[in-house]
Amino acid sequence: MRLLLLTPVDASLPGATELLVPAWGGDGGLNDRFAVAGPTAALAFGSRLGVLQDFVEAGQAVHAERFLHWAMRDAAVKLVPGPCGVRIRPDGWESAPTRRACDTRTRGYLLAGSRTSCA
Repeated sequence: MRLLLLTPVDASLPGATELLVPAWGGDGGLNDRFAVAGPTAALAFGSRLGVLQDFVEAGQAVHAERFLHWAMRDAAVKLVPGPCGVRIRPDGWESAPTRRACDTRTRGYLLAGSRTSCA
């Protein structure tokens, strides 16, 4: 699978608790394909499996994107608007729903380029 970025990725050094994740494909959580993070956020992102048992004990079904959102919220990570992109399948098919999500910027943490809490 290939990725066509529709917006630039600002990988300048984020603040310690800031996490930049892709703006698409969160499926009710956060896209977990890649991230740019400050040191505290990177530790939370990379070690989130350590809180998986807490997630399950809280009555949540295991779902990668929703678990990532839960783990980052629990770690007090701040989300930074991430890039928009389109997945290109091996047969050349472009994921149109992904493009629409990027075009409309409906996710709350992406509006107006604001930096908001993961809550």
